[in-house]
Amino acid sequence: MDVQLFDKLKAEVERVFRKKILSYSDCLQLSDEIYLKTGQRLNVNTLRRCYHLVASKFNPSTSTLNVLSTYCGFTCFQHFTRTHNDGKITEDQSHILSEYLSFMIAKLPFQNNEDATYVDTIRNTIIFLERYPRAIDDFQRAISKTRAGQELYFEQFVNVDQLNRYYGEGLRYYLAEKKTTDAQIFGNTLLVWRYWLTEKDDELQEHYKALSDYSIDSSMPSPVLARYFQSQILWSDCKNNEMAVCVEEARHYYKAFVNEGYSLPFFEVILANALILAKLPEEALYYIEKGKIKLKTSKSYFNSQIFYAFYLFEVIAYTMLGEKEKAIDLLSTIKINNFYFLAIQYHTILLLVTQKKLGKLGHNEHHLLFLIEQTGFTRLYSLYE
Repeated sequence: MDVQLFDKLKAEVERVFRKKILSYSDCLQLSDEIYLKTGQRLNVNTLRRCYHLVASKFNPSTSTLNVLSTYCGFTCFQHFTRTHNDGKITEDQSHILSEYLSFMIAKLPFQNNEDATYVDTIRNTIIFLERYPRAIDDFQRAISKTRAGQELYFEQFVNVDQLNRYYGEGLRYYLAEKKTTDAQIFGNTLLVWRYWLTEKDDELQEHYKALSDYSIDSSMPSPVLARYFQSQILWSDCKNNEMAVCVEEARHYYKAFVNEGYSLPFFEVILANALILAKLPEEALYYIEKGKIKLKTSKSYFNSQIFYAFYLFEVIAYTMLGEKEKAIDLLSTIKINNFYFLAIQYHTILLLVTQKKLGKLGHNEHHLLFLIEQTGFTRLYSLYE
């Protein structure tokens, strides 16, 4: 067996699993997740041998390799070996791949942002591209010139976990191509968020200043308005400024459109996120409760997992308020598998730092440090300080 190829497969399993496999409990959790995802069971001790947690004289069986590959989204281990070509794909192949993907997406019949075919195509493209990182830059450069790329890939599929990596870099192509006020506010606010998370205050200031060229009004899409206020809140937090004015202004705009047909709680979930990061839990709970009420009557093909974050933010808010028993009770209901697929690492970091604050982190400190290293979101480690 090719040891290097098996090491790549194990690394891919950890990427999908969202944590390093370092203990018996990790293997137990992974075994359960593999069964839920594939319908096939791998013994915990088999996984322990794969990750050298116990000694073994034997190579993993073909069956084990196939199950691990299936868990990662491949049909079998042979499929993994054929497609896992990160180090082999040429520059020409990379360019051809990115051109094909961007052309395919641009030519799909665009109906609306809830079109199931369109949504699934973008989702699967993002997952596929992560196997071929050399193609991502060409793809983002090309897709930023199309309506589909701008409205779906960049605007609807906000890739939080990649905000400090390829998606964050791709936003520069988006900003260069789409010059509308809404787009410029949207792109710059996401970069403000990126640099707040990574504690790069000079870059944060650059994009915050870029927002001063634009004015907002209540006719703008609610996610754009929410991200604008998120930037105001994070900037104030970074500079230790008084936040009351921007928080009150956000409430004013929210009340202006809350009853005007905005069925999905985008404004609420974005503001709740910002207020949690700025350690304003009572204000965050206002939007969390409003958002959860709205969810009871809202239906969305694409966005249901995005709003699962309300339940995580609620745990964090009560933890910040010192209501430990209530926070621990709510914490027990949180399932990582329900996190939005483009914010799994981000939300898992928030979950782990909350578990640490509540004395429930256990042996997962290494997972927390691993995810912070992967994302660069260093400011989250001190969320409760």
